[in-house]
Amino acid sequence: MLWSTARGMCATAIAQTRTFMGTKQLHVFLFEAATINQFYYGVWAQPGDRRVQFDRPPFWKDIARLAERGLLDGIFFADIPEGKNIYRDSYDPTGEHGAFLPVLDPFQVASIIAAATEHLGIVVTSPTSFGDPHALARRASTLDHLSEGRAGWNIVFSNTGSTARKEGWDKPLEPQEYYARADEFIDVAYQLWEGSWDVGAVAADKDARVYARPGSIHRIEHTGEHFVVNGASIVHPSPQRVPFLAQASGSTRGVAYAAKNAELILVGGATRAESAALVREVHAAAAAHGRQPGSVKTTALVDVIVGRTREEALNKARTYDSYISFEGALAWTESPVTYDDFPDQAIIGDLVASGDLPEGGAADRFGRHRTVGEFREEFRFLRLAHRAIGTVEEVADEIERWMDEDGLDAINLRQYHVPDTLTDFVELVVPELQRRGRYRTSYQEGETLRERVLGHGPWVPAGHPADKHRNRSAVDVVSA
Repeated sequence: MLWSTARGMCATAIAQTRTFMGTKQLHVFLFEAATINQFYYGVWAQPGDRRVQFDRPPFWKDIARLAERGLLDGIFFADIPEGKNIYRDSYDPTGEHGAFLPVLDPFQVASIIAAATEHLGIVVTSPTSFGDPHALARRASTLDHLSEGRAGWNIVFSNTGSTARKEGWDKPLEPQEYYARADEFIDVAYQLWEGSWDVGAVAADKDARVYARPGSIHRIEHTGEHFVVNGASIVHPSPQRVPFLAQASGSTRGVAYAAKNAELILVGGATRAESAALVREVHAAAAAHGRQPGSVKTTALVDVIVGRTREEALNKARTYDSYISFEGALAWTESPVTYDDFPDQAIIGDLVASGDLPEGGAADRFGRHRTVGEFREEFRFLRLAHRAIGTVEEVADEIERWMDEDGLDAINLRQYHVPDTLTDFVELVVPELQRRGRYRTSYQEGETLRERVLGHGPWVPAGHPADKHRNRSAVDVVSA
């Protein structure tokens, strides 16, 4: 399929769109990573797949422009900067199957996307378990400037066995450690974004020869358990000041934490019912943190495989599945077990009872009554709770159920094939959602990513923990 064919399809759909007042509209992000695979390890080898070009600018420009033609909210970049190397105590399986190795710096890829598009948001993952909040604040503000307000930060802990090895820790951090470090990391970043430059600090007055008003830039004087900062942000405030904030969580504790800061929360859950329960917990936790109604949205990873007939969609799914690697999935999940010596017919429960498989491990959770062969076949897919395969109408019906029954505000679309997965969504699914009044028919000129997703001003609103750090003392204060 050609990259350029999507524009005409969207234009036709826009002309035919009806407006349904009061109907909840869907937000869509393309789930991406600056690596050879996302989570379906092996699909890059399919005929016609362009994934092997991930280290070349035209690849990202083409994806971004196609996403923008489809009026997506943005691209959501996952990142695993540590490189997985626990499985088989080696980088070999990870590298062989492209299980998030190699992986480029997503902030630099994001700059290519920002330059190639006018409206598309770019959410970049960056960890709090290691690294420096000052460096993160600078990179995120720079991206927000260069994209004119389209940058987002996906907050993650990144606390794997591979992280521990890379950082020289004896073992991964305990929850109380990585939560405490994250709290301090995030708060320092907020101080840099909101507290070190007053609102209205930049005069850019050529006649007076004054760029920044005297007295409007302040040192952040922070001394904490993990960070000491005595200085200001060296980047002036960007259009959003604080980038749009996202965070993923698949547990009750994680949801409660994410609801304190995030504006878009990526919920997990092995089933739709579990995911829907987490959505409800998100909104309850946000209210408990004093967040304003509507200031927190929910999303989930989704698989969408669409065909002009159901059989066409099923054939696509079978083809994609045939390329997915069990070894790649084990490498990415840092499995302590290789499964080399277990026959396919062996019962998992028997192996757990004998101590050959760990209690509570991936196979144990899969089902003690199941066989190793069944585990080999199913585990490689790392299936999602939200998966739609079928005709355009069937897929659109399923997406509406995710919105109305599960409470999702947005979806993060994973790609089985580049560019076919996104092309199919843009050419087939988007027009149908537009026809139903479930999807935008144009971008609003000049809107920031925060304005597009949340529907309020470009800055974090009152009630968000970053807002308390904002300095409003400058001359000619500009309101958010």
